[in-house]
Amino acid sequence: MGETFLRVLFMLSPFLQGVGAQPDAATVAAFAKGFGQVATAYGQKTGNEQASSLGNSANALGSAAEVAAFVQQVQGGGSSTPTSETQTGAAIAGNAASIFPSIVGGATGGSTQAPQQQQPTNTITATQQQQPVQQGTPTDCNLDTQGLCCVMEDYCDQNAICSSDATPDGNMDSFAGWITAGIDAVPTCECIQGFEGDGKSVERGGTGCTNINECALEPPRCAHDCIDYSPGYVCLCDPGYVLGQDLHTCADVDECVQNRDTCEQECTNTEGSFACSCGAGFSLESNGFACADVNECEANEGRGNCEQSCVNTDGSFFCECETGFMPVPPVGNPNGAATACANINECQTGAHTCSTADGSETCVDTEGSFNCECAQGFAVAEAGSACVDVDECMEGGAGTELCEHGCENTNGSFKCTCPTGYIIDPSDPWESSCVDENECETRNVCVGEGEVCGNLEGTYECTCKTGWEPKEDGSEGCEDVNECADGNGGCSQGCINELGSFRCECMPGYTMNVDGKTCDADACVANDGKGPCSHVCATATSAEGAFAVCSCPDGFRLGLDQQTCSDIDECVEGGGNEGVCGTHGICTNSEGTYACSCEKGWRWTEESQCVDVDECAEAKANGQTLCGRFLRPCCKNTEGGYECVGRSRRSRFGGRRVLSLFDGLFGSAPPLPSIGLSGREESSGDGEVEEEESDDEC
Repeated sequence: MGETFLRVLFMLSPFLQGVGAQPDAATVAAFAKGFGQVATAYGQKTGNEQASSLGNSANALGSAAEVAAFVQQVQGGGSSTPTSETQTGAAIAGNAASIFPSIVGGATGGSTQAPQQQQPTNTITATQQQQPVQQGTPTDCNLDTQGLCCVMEDYCDQNAICSSDATPDGNMDSFAGWITAGIDAVPTCECIQGFEGDGKSVERGGTGCTNINECALEPPRCAHDCIDYSPGYVCLCDPGYVLGQDLHTCADVDECVQNRDTCEQECTNTEGSFACSCGAGFSLESNGFACADVNECEANEGRGNCEQSCVNTDGSFFCECETGFMPVPPVGNPNGAATACANINECQTGAHTCSTADGSETCVDTEGSFNCECAQGFAVAEAGSACVDVDECMEGGAGTELCEHGCENTNGSFKCTCPTGYIIDPSDPWESSCVDENECETRNVCVGEGEVCGNLEGTYECTCKTGWEPKEDGSEGCEDVNECADGNGGCSQGCINELGSFRCECMPGYTMNVDGKTCDADACVANDGKGPCSHVCATATSAEGAFAVCSCPDGFRLGLDQQTCSDIDECVEGGGNEGVCGTHGICTNSEGTYACSCEKGWRWTEESQCVDVDECAEAKANGQTLCGRFLRPCCKNTEGGYECVGRSRRSRFGGRRVLSLFDGLFGSAPPLPSIGLSGREESSGDGEVEEEESDDEC
């Protein structure tokens, strides 16, 4: 009864909220009597006297409203004027709102306001499920959207969503149907995500909602590990992996990048893990993280791989050698570590204490060290701590016995000397004897103008060259002698003085004789400079005087009179045409020269030879025709010429014949011989005349 009452009371709520709109008598009657029955029953059930009293009042109002409705029907119409009954109904509605605030919605007076609707949260993730609607309180339930769920809060399981299509929307056609719908209506239950079942609570006879174990489903929801919750589930990843953005898959964690202090030295990422390693000279400790130095010097009695001494360093080592030695790579491995020891040649490196700068000592290398010895020309001092110079020029010394003239001591040695004007003989291997010095060659002496040097034994002298004489003032050097001032220098005509000399000249029309002083008349002056010669004249001189010498240009020959030139016929003397101009050449002699040309049909080239002219090709290139149009119109080049032949074609007889003008006039003609310009007959080797297989080409 209580549940049915709540349903009816819920369905009556729109009328409770709308009585202030002054409905007609029939509507008020229906509402009042229905509400009275409900209120009376509710008061009896709950012991609410106020509800019972309100129910009785509503029943009485309903009876009065029925009478008023009947009167309106009899009179044939209604009235919009409020009656006492409708006013009483409004009062009852106000009292009902105060009695049933959870249903009426807290309305007072003649109108009410619908409660504000809350927006539900529907965010669902892989691990969060939609929470069921909490029912029965005015603050979290909306009558307009959730209907009966608001008054039947225990109908659905706590993990189910309650929904109802029976809502107080006032759209029912009649009060009776409305009441019936309210009585028959039930909510709809649906388990939230992560649960399964019919959603109806067990207390109401349903199966409720049971949690779904997503971790047991196939295929697995998670890549690695799955933890089930109620509701939902959570995916976890194995160590070394991180959960992906989809919250299901797992990705490898690069520990070497994520934490650069993961390993002390070198880190290598692996699938789901990582591995530490150490560089050369280190070993990985048992903790798998730290690196410890490897003592490479422990082996071989502390020498390791070194020949003499080993020094361990952090991550490496190096070899040391005893004094006088230096580390070097092993023999046969020049790029290897310097583990062997080699002797240091202190005499070459300069790492010695010998007095080699003054030449008194020499350095002698030894294994791992060196010795200082006195150099030649030095001897150990009496104190024995240094080497001092030996004076070889002292009496009885090596210098006095070897040198021919003088001896000069030097540091560690000596040298022989010579008196002035003499030098050590270059040919003497001992450099002990002296020879005269040619000061004119070895020294810069007698350099004045006009001077000449003359060597003497042990000295030299300066004299004047020919054409020069000592200066009148007695100073060093020479001055020029003016030979022309004394008897015109012996010249028969002109005399020109020069530094240290002079020369004679002849007047025009005269020629200098072989004596260089006298002048004779020029033998070539006459005949326009040719003198007695027919072509070229040159004047020559002899003891008898000047005379003419005749000569000829190329292509001419001097006659027996030694004056006249005659032409040389190169074409005759050269062996004729072919001898001079080659095969097919023609030689043409001319005054003083000759020219080559070629026979007809040949051309002279830059290579000085004759080549055949292809008249047919040249004529065709120049747009010319050498042969007629009809009779033998085809040009055929030959050696040195050409010939005209007729067009030909291959006949059915296998022969070749000339196509002439008559072929076009009288049809096919019997095979005929082809006669060229040379009068030769063209025929095949078997005597038959052939014709080529072409109608238009030659």
